[in-house]
Amino acid sequence: MRLAVNSLLTVYYLFVNLLFIYKYGLRQDFIPVAAILAAYVPCVCAVLFFKFNKIKRLKEIYFAFIFLTALLLLFIICRVDKYALIVDRWSAMEAGIRAWINGEYPYTATDHLNGRTSNFPGLLLIGLPFYLLGNVGLLQVFSFVALAFCLYVFLDTDKALKYILLLLFSPAFWWEIVALSDLMSNFMLVLAFIILIEVYLPSNKFKYPIALGVALAVLLLTRGIVFIPIALYFAKDFYRLPWADKTKTVVAFMVVALLLIISVLRNCPDWETMKHYNPFLLQTSQIPSFVYATSLFLPLLLTFRIKTVCFDLFYYTVALVAIPVLYALTSKMIAFGFHETIVDSIMDLSYLSMFFPFLLMPLSGGMECHLANNQKRCIYENSATNTEHHHTTLSAVCADAARHNVFAITRY
Repeated sequence: MRLAVNSLLTVYYLFVNLLFIYKYGLRQDFIPVAAILAAYVPCVCAVLFFKFNKIKRLKEIYFAFIFLTALLLLFIICRVDKYALIVDRWSAMEAGIRAWINGEYPYTATDHLNGRTSNFPGLLLIGLPFYLLGNVGLLQVFSFVALAFCLYVFLDTDKALKYILLLLFSPAFWWEIVALSDLMSNFMLVLAFIILIEVYLPSNKFKYPIALGVALAVLLLTRGIVFIPIALYFAKDFYRLPWADKTKTVVAFMVVALLLIISVLRNCPDWETMKHYNPFLLQTSQIPSFVYATSLFLPLLLTFRIKTVCFDLFYYTVALVAIPVLYALTSKMIAFGFHETIVDSIMDLSYLSMFFPFLLMPLSGGMECHLANNQKRCIYENSATNTEHHHTTLSAVCADAARHNVFAITRY
């Protein structure tokens, strides 16, 4: 079953990237598009099947590779002629942040293509430091480096390197960089946050309820679609919290969320303006509202089926995000045809790849490594804990990991 699902994810990864190659390959005359398409699949397969654990000094290679890649991303972002782009995600964020800090309603501010931002206030807040640095595209570099670090502490180094290479082999990722888009970066930040919680607070995610409530408020107020992985990961544990911790988390969440929402709504001139100019309209423009709403409701039910982070979380996240965007793609192809939908940009292809940060985890083999590390962490914590309460809890976690793990522990 696991092999079949991973094969399906590989097909999806190839399908989306081949669409990007076809669409943008047609805009150049140096290499036939068919040759690029034919060469791409073997290159990806080579990465998928290469045994990176046989490389010596892998840790040093990993960090050197991340450093050089970050420099390359920084160079591209600083050299891109932003105003020549026909994609306005960067300028929509910039216009929104500028209006926000100047006391104006951000969702009526127009960008260089006369578009408007669809970002919730949490993403405006995250993008603010990079706006002040002079280029909101720097968020992409930050997100990449942050995720690369989290992957290193979460996975064996060979799995982390394979993940990064699969990301860099994706034309969809490079489109995000050149277009200065924040869509995939948004998912990178969410995944990095989940990894940090899983690594440092695996058995008690709500150990610091106030801090977690603040962080969740900011992340959930970036884009509506990120509710899916966040709800899948946190909701079950939240339901089982003592009322005192629930109250602390909810109060912290509500205070920060209300402050962010009020900070943008206080400058809205009237109800009609808010009704016609708000981020919900733009975020649901590619996907029918009922499909979007269903995909946001299901995580609250499926969270109880999350037995292991490594398998269930990534699979359910990919499925719940992919289904609505594939529905949108199929409906547009039926209505307008393949060429108009893909080449003439009736469908924004970046929606098909925005959740690649989650999809690449099973493709890189990272789930297996995580289970092994989870067992080792349990053994270590059990040996360091003397109280019967902690011993019982951690033993249960170890037993759960062991039931789902069939391979040897190879690290440490």
